[in-house]
Amino acid sequence: MKQIYDAIIQKLDGNLATLEQEENSLKRISKECLLIDGAIAELNRAITNNPELLADESIRAEYNRNYFPTLYAKRLLYGKCYELENQRLHSRKLRFHYFCARELQQLQQFFSTHQHFCQHFYGGNGESDALLTASLLANELYGALLRKELQDPTNVLAIGGKVVKVSHNGKLIDIVELAMAEWLCQETLVDGKPATQEFIKQQYEKKYGVVIENWDSRVQDLKRRQNEPLKKHLERIRKLSHYLDILPEDKSRKKTA
Repeated sequence: MKQIYDAIIQKLDGNLATLEQEENSLKRISKECLLIDGAIAELNRAITNNPELLADESIRAEYNRNYFPTLYAKRLLYGKCYELENQRLHSRKLRFHYFCARELQQLQQFFSTHQHFCQHFYGGNGESDALLTASLLANELYGALLRKELQDPTNVLAIGGKVVKVSHNGKLIDIVELAMAEWLCQETLVDGKPATQEFIKQQYEKKYGVVIENWDSRVQDLKRRQNEPLKKHLERIRKLSHYLDILPEDKSRKKTA
């Protein structure tokens, strides 16, 4: 049975690897779920269509405790990851933060409710419930992902003990313009070297809680903007110049004659 299981997992891992280049994360996860469903079906057929394996009580026990739960846990996890990614892409950052916190709270309730089962499972006493074991394994990994998300400050800041959300009141193309200007000036350094476009893009996404998809196309859109070339960049210069013109001179810093 182990050889059959290992062959199925090896095939699945190879198929999953082919999807790593899929740029659309939701499409990628959906396809990954279908591949895992196929692997589960193949594993079920392997034991149900083999009378000798089906009749072996030790193999059935191992199937219910390890083989099926481990594979099904992967399917549960990828399903949860799909919803997590969907929320990340289509929710405001603060709402996404609340979603992660609520999901983590539900996981904590799961482990509290099934505390007795968890103790026996980790103690290795042989108690088995294939579906519950799969949920346990999936929730462990999902909890780690949620805690990582909640540790990311992104655009949620604490000011004076109050949580506030940073946003941008302009268009997405305005953010692209500002990011490109910063990249071209090469004033932002990472380990002593000018930051890449991707790094600058990610910083602006985190700062304003946005997702800028199709970055290259957005940059091309800057060339097609009509009647407002470099609108935001020039507006900043104009406002700064005006502010400096009306700013009272600091007499304390004037040189004495």
